[in-house]
Amino acid sequence: MSPKPRRLAVDVYGYGQVARALLPMLKRAEIGIATVRDRTRIRISHPARGGRRVFVDATSPRYDGEPARAWVRRLEAALSGGTPVVTCNKAPLAIAWKRLVAAARAGRTSLSCSATVGGGTPVLLFLHRLHRSHGVVRVEAPLNATTNFVLDRVANGASLPDAVRAAHRAGWAESDPTLDLDGTDAQAKAVIIHNLLFPEKRPLALLPSRPRLRLKEEEIRHLATSSGAPRLIATIVPSRVRLKLLAGSAAKAIPGGLGVAGARAVLRDGSEATITGPGAGPQVTAGALVGDLLALRDSFDEVGTRP
Repeated sequence: MSPKPRRLAVDVYGYGQVARALLPMLKRAEIGIATVRDRTRIRISHPARGGRRVFVDATSPRYDGEPARAWVRRLEAALSGGTPVVTCNKAPLAIAWKRLVAAARAGRTSLSCSATVGGGTPVLLFLHRLHRSHGVVRVEAPLNATTNFVLDRVANGASLPDAVRAAHRAGWAESDPTLDLDGTDAQAKAVIIHNLLFPEKRPLALLPSRPRLRLKEEEIRHLATSSGAPRLIATIVPSRVRLKLLAGSAAKAIPGGLGVAGARAVLRDGSEATITGPGAGPQVTAGALVGDLLALRDSFDEVGTRP
């Protein structure tokens, strides 16, 4: 039997900040770039580039409507056809986990998603391995830096609109921060953690009817204490995820902060394990994509979903 190819040639979908940070990293890692395209046109094309083709999803998340459903179908087609997918796009995993996992199995290929949660910190890999070795019964994590930045500013006297503008200036908020501030982004990450850790449970999915977070200045200031501003914390247990504003010692006990990803896992024996590291941003997210690609290059024969 001839050896499997060791070279990758990636088709990058998306041309936003993460994709543009990714391209020079791919060259340094000696990963070939076959095509780069956004929603309107192909930006780069090397159609003769040899190597194992990989679908890299660096597009912006779409959770609702036909565009979201169409993109899930596009990923399903790639996976069921045997093309590995490496992604930082949370939305398809959060709304259609079961379908995408089934497609990966049908195509005998892999769906790598480390970059969807934790930025530059391998939160999913840490939790996945910890659960397999020790059994995780609960995860608590601050899963959205934009919201927690806004909470801190409001707790310290800023109005909600001024806090959002400050988040824009500081580089924490997207041009439209709705998906951060209404809890969609944090819920999506929590759903991904749940479905990866607890595959024996019915997969959770983010639905259009999902509850939306509504931040209120009065509530934020009421929750604020001498020990700090409230934080939006996700709790993940088998069959359920929940977002809640926590303050005081309860909030401070959860690792992570602005620019720092973190998670606390409670294990079956009652002990705890934590992880912290580099958080959000195009550079660290692109680095997580490269990490998944390098792992894929070293192992072409895994089937299923890899954290």
